[in-house]
Amino acid sequence: MIKEAFDHHDTNGSGKLTPNDLKVALIKEHFNATKETAYNIIAEYDEECIGGLNFAAFMRIISSDPR
Repeated sequence: MIKEAFDHHDTNGSGKLTPNDLKVALIKEHFNATKETAYNIIAEYDEECIGGLNFAAFMRIISSDPR
């Protein structure tokens, strides 16, 4: 179910959530998110420096396990 949610928000099928993908996902979940919010989250969790969140990073956020 979590992978399906990730894939749903990965609008271009790249295997990562872009800042815009993340912002839209957060807003959809009723968070007051801005593009700056999305960039800050990505900066914290994007260990591979891919400019977005891959599924592993997404899972770290979901599980509240930052490392």
